[in-house]
Amino acid sequence: MPQDPRLAAAAAQAREQSAAAVSSLRSMAAEIRREQAAFRRERRQRATDRAEQARGGELGPDMQQVQRRVDAGATTWDDVLQGRDEHPSAARVRETVQRNLTTLGEQLRVDPEFVEADEAAQETEERIRRESR
Repeated sequence: MPQDPRLAAAAAQAREQSAAAVSSLRSMAAEIRREQAAFRRERRQRATDRAEQARGGELGPDMQQVQRRVDAGATTWDDVLQGRDEHPSAARVRETVQRNLTTLGEQLRVDPEFVEADEAAQETEERIRRESR
């Protein structure tokens, strides 16, 4: 039985569109992987730089003491930040970090670029939620 040429053309077009969509998704996934790898490298470099600054005392005596304890294996930065390290220098560093995060949050809430980016992200998240229902 001969196939309707319009049906064959529609099927071919659907296959082409599917292939293009798959190709686009693969490209996006590859770009996300590249961006993640770059982010990880940058994060490691920032941590290395911060540790060097702490060792040299550039970030204050408490950070220097905590970094020495981290280097000696007596604690980890995760333990310091999570409150599991109860050493006085760790407690002071934690307080400083919390204070700085509060200040940063206050500054970001009034930064027009951040507010705009945050609103756009929330709108995108809401659109994704609606479309996934």
